[in-house]
Order: sequence, then C-alpha cells, then structure tokens
Amino acid sequence: MRKVWQVVVLTSVLLLVACNEDIGANETIFEEGKEDFKSGSYEAALDRFERAEQEGTTDALEEWKFVTEELLEAEELVTLKKYDQAEKIYDALLDDSYEALEEADRRRIDRTVEKALDALKEEKERANKEEKEEEQAKEAAPAPPTQQAAPTRQQILDHMESQVNWNEYYEAGVRILTNGLERNQSAGEVAVPFSHYFMDPIKSNYLTYYTNGDLCHPCDMEYFAGQFAGLNYVDYLTVQQGYVQVQYYADDYFYGRSNVTIDYRLDSDGRWKISNIQTW
Repeated sequence: MRKVWQVVVLTSVLLLVACNEDIGANETIFEEGKEDFKSGSYEAALDRFERAEQEGTTDALEEWKFVTEELLEAEELVTLKKYDQAEKIYDALLDDSYEALEEADRRRIDRTVEKALDALKEEKERANKEEKEEEQAKEAAPAPPTQQAAPTRQQILDHMESQVNWNEYYEAGVRILTNGLERNQSAGEVAVPFSHYFMDPIKSNYLTYYTNGDLCHPCDMEYFAGQFAGLNYVDYLTVQQGYVQVQYYADDYFYGRSNVTIDYRLDSDGRWKISNIQTW
C-alpha cells in the first residue's frame, strides 16, 4: 500500500512540473511577442501571440492579439490611402479601456497608437496638399487638344508594366485572403485591400468563394494557378487600350506544368488590375 501511495505522489509531482513548464513556455512566448510589439514588429508579435494562444489563452493575451491585428489592418488601409478608415481603427483603440492589462501595458499601447495616429494625420495632410497642388496645376495647364492620338502598343505596355508585377499581385492576393481567413474577417472587409489588385469578374468570384468557405488556407490549396511555383512570362497575346492579355507558364512539383492566361484591365481609378485568370 505504501508503494502505491508513493507512485501516486510521484505521478502528481511530475504532472505538476509538466504543467508549470507549459505555463512557463506560454509566458515566455507571450512576453517575446510584447517585445516585438514594442519594437514595431507587429507581424512577428502576432505570430508569437497566436503560438502562445495555442498553449492556453488569457484575457490579457487576447487583448494584445486584438490590438496587434487592428494595427496591422490600419497599416494596410494607410497603404491603400484609406486614411479615414484607418483613423477610425486608431480612435477605437484609444477608446478601449484594456481592463485585462496592467497599467504599464495600457500606457504602452496608448503611446503606440497615438504615435501611429500622428503619423497618419501627417500622411493625410501631405496627401491632401499634393492633391490640391495637382488640381491647381491642372487648372493652370493649357487645355488639351480636342483629339488625342491613341496610345501605341508600347505605350500601353509601358503604362501597364509600370504598375504590374504579376508575381507580386499573386502574393498580395494570397496574403489578403489568408489574413482574412485567419482573422475571421467578412468578405466586405477583405474586399477593400483585394480591390487594389483584382477587379470584376474575378474579384466577385473570389469573394463568393471566400464567403462560401471554398478557400482552404490550412490545406495548402492554391488560390490561384501557379501560386506555389511562380509565373514565367511567355507572350503578350492581346494589347489594347485599357486591356492586356498575357500568357505565362508555371512548373509546380505537384501540378506539373500549367499554362496560365491573365487578363489585365485598366480600372476607373487608373490602376491596372487582374480581371480574369484561365489555365489549361
């Protein structure tokens, strides 16, 4: 009976030690994430918070994770010059009480958000000033001729290539969709940054796939043909004013060689975007 009791005690001690080790690892990752946040490395901070969350979450951890996700979303909106939407995120963060956090952490978050908000206001003021100067320059410029010669094939390509890098467009689309899935964003929230690179009909198609749960990020499923292998240029098939069709190929270890045709169109905002993708 004494030996049985010794075994029970030893087992309990081992379990307690293991649990304490797990808690210690969780806390270490959490603190490392807070240090990443403090240095402005929000992507790294979010990664650590998510890893710590897998070991076991707390109210404080969830609040840090939420703030980091919101700051990353605001940065994306600033990149897209959606200043008013970004400012709303910063204002909401400043209004939050963060009751689960210690006073020092609350002050750190407030200082970070205030600094980002000040930078946003400066950027917004600079953009407005440039826009005003451009308007003044247009008003002072002589009236354009009644008829302008249609752009040449090379001029169309030069304009399109000044904006478009097909592999960067793919990577941006994958990042936006993946972030949306991981953050449980609505299709409307995803549509804002997604519209910077894609337009109808493919934009509406992918937002429908997103809403219906047809995109599987954990499955390592391709969102777009050639996503994993990268696209290799073959030829410009069609070059017209406002429309360019390009053929590529992708060599993938799983799918083999794929021929990919991408339609680019000039949207009303003056930006070239992907409107369709075909494979064969």
